[in-house]
Amino acid sequence: MKFTMCLILLFSLLLLYIDSKPIKPVIGIFGNSEPENGDEEYLNGTYYPISYVYWLESGGAEVMAIQYWYSFEEIDKILQKINGVLFLGGGRDFSRNGTWETKARYVIEKSLNYSIPFWGTCQGFQLMGTLLSDNFTLLSVGIFEDHNVLHNLKLTEDSKKSDMFKLFTPYEYDLLENTNSTIYNHQSGFLPDEYHNDPKLKELTIVTSNALDTVGKEFINTFEGRKNKFYAVQFHPEKNPYKRIRYYVEQNMESLVVSQKLLFNFVQQAKNNKNKFKEEEKDKYDFFDTYRGTKNAIFNKSIEQFFFYKRDK
Repeated sequence: MKFTMCLILLFSLLLLYIDSKPIKPVIGIFGNSEPENGDEEYLNGTYYPISYVYWLESGGAEVMAIQYWYSFEEIDKILQKINGVLFLGGGRDFSRNGTWETKARYVIEKSLNYSIPFWGTCQGFQLMGTLLSDNFTLLSVGIFEDHNVLHNLKLTEDSKKSDMFKLFTPYEYDLLENTNSTIYNHQSGFLPDEYHNDPKLKELTIVTSNALDTVGKEFINTFEGRKNKFYAVQFHPEKNPYKRIRYYVEQNMESLVVSQKLLFNFVQQAKNNKNKFKEEEKDKYDFFDTYRGTKNAIFNKSIEQFFFYKRDK
């Protein structure tokens, strides 16, 4: 009897230990096509700047690659297991019927259906706005002048009820508006009047800030889901702490604070998602391991990017 009770106690303690172990959310990055432009027959694989991987890992997340060549069924299986999605910055010219865009649209639609939080940076910001509006003419291409520069934000009235900025203290909130705390590298973007006149974006999103480029032209800078947990920024919160090569922007305290607060909020939203990735299933997929090397990927130190060759899935 005593032996049985001891076994029950030990088993209960084991369950308590397992339940109390910190759970790392799994965030999938939708890979950029390589080369950036061109459709299926011209694409060789995907690339992932390491700064995004480091950024997510520093917030306590595990990171995996979501490849555009995966089937819709495979993407669906992944999205039922992961806790968040990130869309990268880059320089692709969007195509309504492109294979890459079709898969990105599927990821967004399924993430909305499954209540998976997702994030877009720069190109990812533009991709989300384009696909959520289903308006490929909404994006103004090549009209802005921002090349690795720091700006402040012009916060909107809606920023006061922002989910993205909710972890910011009053002091940190002031940093956003009154210091050069966010880093930009873009020539395309959304003009405020055109964005606000789009009925789908008006229904789905709230705009929390605008900004001015180096010649004073205004653009939409941050938006988030009105009802859903998605977030998009025209700037690069991952660059200041983690981009090193061929990158010359002051690494100031303000931008580091903003970067980490935005990250912690997104990772927390991912933790709130209850999907679970079984440990034994992870070997089937392309998880990043920046310490021991990443399976199926080549890391190019000179440009700080992982590259995956296209292959059948």
